[in-house]
Order: sequence, then C-alpha cells, then structure tokens
Amino acid sequence: MGIYLVILPLILRNKMVPSPFLIYLQALIFLILVFLIIIAILRRRLLISLHMKQKHLTCLRK
Repeated sequence: MGIYLVILPLILRNKMVPSPFLIYLQALIFLILVFLIIIAILRRRLLISLHMKQKHLTCLRK
C-alpha cells in the first residue's frame, strides 16, 4: 500500500505522456492490490471458519 502511494504521484505526473511502460506498471500495481485484498478477505474467512469448527468440536466433546 505504501509503495502504491509513492508511485501514484509519479504515474499521475506522467499522465500527459502515457508511455507503455507506465500503463503496464499501473496495471501491475492494480493487480497486486486486488490480489492482496482478495488474500486478506480469504484469510479472514478461513480463520473465521476454522474458529467456528473448533467451537463446534469443543461443543461436541462436552
């Protein structure tokens, strides 16, 4: 996220001359951000589901 905030002004400043490299870089950063967000969401869901399973198992033992 921090890297994106550093590169974003550079991309915006060079918007007048959109070189293929900058477009590629922007797309790459966007994809990485989306990927990280998806991983975070999936990880949270996985942790919640594991937690629920543990609760269920402890309830069954009692």
